[in-house]
Amino acid sequence: MRNLWLYALVASSVALPASAQEATGDTASDPVVLPEIVVTIDALRSDLPEGAIPGSVQVIGGDEVRERANWDLPKFLSERVAGLTPDNGTISGASVNLRGRQVQVLINGVARASELRGFSRELSIIDVNSIERIEVVKGATSLFGNGATGGLINIVTRSAEEEGFHGDGSARISLSEEDLDDGLATDLAAGLGYRSGDFGIRLDLVATLTGDRFDGAGQLIPSDPLIGQGGSDNLRRFAFTGTTDYALGDHEFELSGSWVDLEQDIDFTTDFTTDPISVDFSAPYEGEPVDDRTSSVSLDYRNRAFLLGDLRMTAFYTSAERRAAFVGFDPVANPLVAAVDGTTNLPSTEAQTELSTQQFGMRAQVTTDFDLAAVTYGIDYQRDDVEQVQLDGQDAIAPMQQDSVAAFVELNLPLGERFDIRTGARYEKSFLTVDDFVRPAIFNPFAGVPGFPTGPAPARAVTGGDFDYDALVFNAGLVFHATEELDLFTGFSQGFSIPDVGAFTRRAGIPADLSSPAGLAELFNPSPISFADIQPDAAIVNNYEAGFRLDLGRYNIEASGFVSTSDDGTTFEPGTNRISQQKEIVYGGEAILSARPIDALQLGAVVAYTEGRFDSDDDGDIDSFLQNNRIVSPVTATLFASYDLTRRFEGLTLGASAAFTSSRDRDPASEIDATTTLDLSARYASDFGTFSLAVENLFDTDQLNPTATAVRGIPVGDEGRRIFFGYAVAF
Repeated sequence: MRNLWLYALVASSVALPASAQEATGDTASDPVVLPEIVVTIDALRSDLPEGAIPGSVQVIGGDEVRERANWDLPKFLSERVAGLTPDNGTISGASVNLRGRQVQVLINGVARASELRGFSRELSIIDVNSIERIEVVKGATSLFGNGATGGLINIVTRSAEEEGFHGDGSARISLSEEDLDDGLATDLAAGLGYRSGDFGIRLDLVATLTGDRFDGAGQLIPSDPLIGQGGSDNLRRFAFTGTTDYALGDHEFELSGSWVDLEQDIDFTTDFTTDPISVDFSAPYEGEPVDDRTSSVSLDYRNRAFLLGDLRMTAFYTSAERRAAFVGFDPVANPLVAAVDGTTNLPSTEAQTELSTQQFGMRAQVTTDFDLAAVTYGIDYQRDDVEQVQLDGQDAIAPMQQDSVAAFVELNLPLGERFDIRTGARYEKSFLTVDDFVRPAIFNPFAGVPGFPTGPAPARAVTGGDFDYDALVFNAGLVFHATEELDLFTGFSQGFSIPDVGAFTRRAGIPADLSSPAGLAELFNPSPISFADIQPDAAIVNNYEAGFRLDLGRYNIEASGFVSTSDDGTTFEPGTNRISQQKEIVYGGEAILSARPIDALQLGAVVAYTEGRFDSDDDGDIDSFLQNNRIVSPVTATLFASYDLTRRFEGLTLGASAAFTSSRDRDPASEIDATTTLDLSARYASDFGTFSLAVENLFDTDQLNPTATAVRGIPVGDEGRRIFFGYAVAF
């Protein structure tokens, strides 16, 4: 029976191969002879021996996510992936990053959110029942292009496994003790697979309904705690995923597709003036529901007997329609909102926005094995079409389109039995077309104040045009096999990111300081502005890392330290609603430990430290700590324990997990408090299926959610005690 709590440690292809666990036997002294392990990690775009990876990689099995009573994937990953920001408790990925920088989320190697304007909801909307494995590559990487300056998370969906028909189903119910009725949440999932020789098909369907959420003090958590991002309460979500594969001789085909329909009903607005923020029962919500309708299809072709080696080609298409929550004017949280028109100084009730994105493209790569080395090389193409409009039809950002073309090469070179070298380069060029648009008029909160204008800030025309971005990035790494048990690795890698272009156009002509005469004059300047004057720079991040992997069979540890630098890092300043770029450095270290002193007991820990500084006054000197929305909690740690009681109670396993996030007072705008959360679980595997019981936040601790609080510098409560009941069956 697989362990409920510890897979991020024991199933990591780097820290502890699964086969190493199976070979430990009944006693710690059993001799173990392991074959060379070759792992297929799509996120690395090549097949490598386990010990030849010169960096930190984690692979987490989908079963381990499903065996957890709570199917909250962002929360699960934040506790299992060292260096990942604590979950913010919403459907949004706002301020969630890896090693203090942007994390790229892929599904079967394809991004579901546009790099030009992201509503990052991928980890929240995916069907957990459809996941085969989750691949995490840490540190700056450009293997899939723009966006992975801190690392990438690639989610691979399930395909048919066994011959004939097979399936599974599960049901999960959770309750909040504050309100057993309104706090009820349910997850229902079903999967069906069929395989006959070289043909297989797998279908997965999940339905989720969530109720209210309450913090540790028993207070109702607002439905929109992050200003327009949408919360995790009162959700209705249906998701469908399908995969079919067929092999015809040397030719392998796989067609996969998914569809998600999510809606959040909001009853009341949020009061951002309380500590923590609260529900304003006197102000009913006036906007449309938050929603997300995303569909995606991809076709993968592979020929391992191609003339030049192993050929792999992928074609993909993704369409997403996403509506943000409506947020009215708030002097603390949302001081900049659209006005009704260019003359009436009233906040627009039609300013709620809907984002529409489409992406399609192709990837082709070949791996050629030579006597001394293996070379992987290929080309990528992607097209992005993006627009975001208000409910009244006005453009909220400039409509834009982008074509990106890239070429890459990776070399894997073993040097005798002691050394493995991996090195490569990628060149990408993007052709961006920004349409002309008119930024809507801005409600003037200073109207009536002596010395300030009385009308709204006028709408402002933004002149678009054609623009180019390009990046040439490199990577090089070395693994030294010091002993059969110990690998030492070091590496340098680069990644690049084009900041949220749509956000820059949405803030066109809006100064950082509205209270100064110069800032006020700029806000009320009616003259057109060119996108060329506000165009963000592409940021290249340099990542340096060194570490080791020690595998002693029952005792394992992987640890590394890293430093990443950039001359054009991007930060969002909550108080001024301003996006800026500046020189910065992020540094830290991580450790993943696991121990199995006896067969029945598994122990482990995931520990990370991350900190960062930047050039706050743009004078070339790094002089201040990064804001909390970039470095949320410098120290994060999760401790695990699992005990199998099969010898006394066949099929019963108990588990415990304790998660800690440290405080941070580096940002003068806000301070993040430390948190500690204890979870307990029990699983019973019987002939009739598997039953589970779990309690999250056992002591109902009243604490703030660190990441949600960091997004805008406003205190947001974290969820209190929740009890889960589950049942799963396979046939």
